[in-house]
Amino acid sequence: MILSWLQSTISESVLPCLIPCFTSLHLWDKLHEHFLSIAHVKNKQIRGELCSIPLDNRSITTYLLHIQTLLDSLLSIRDFVSMNKHIDIILDGLPDEYETIVIVLGSKTESLSLDEFTFVRKSHIACLNSCGAVYIFVG
Repeated sequence: MILSWLQSTISESVLPCLIPCFTSLHLWDKLHEHFLSIAHVKNKQIRGELCSIPLDNRSITTYLLHIQTLLDSLLSIRDFVSMNKHIDIILDGLPDEYETIVIVLGSKTESLSLDEFTFVRKSHIACLNSCGAVYIFVG
């Protein structure tokens, strides 16, 4: 009875991989295996995107939001990214104008919070602007 109920609630796209199941336990195990493999592929895809996400022509706010969205997607499949790795991802995608920030923050030995990063970034932008540098990525 449980097997029939489970089969009737499963989407048609997933059902073909569950046809050979003759018990509810077997069906449940197959479902778990199926969605675990999908989560694994999604994890690899998101982590790959995080490794190569440049600032490009986006505002810094949009850039940070995009990274946070990807990190939230990882969290939804139970993959946590540490704050240090989060900051590293941000710094890795910054262009040459941020070289000073990257060097300063990269040399810090203690953990850096996202608020501290934001403060340093705003200070750097103010410095660039006061020196007469044109900075078009301000978000």
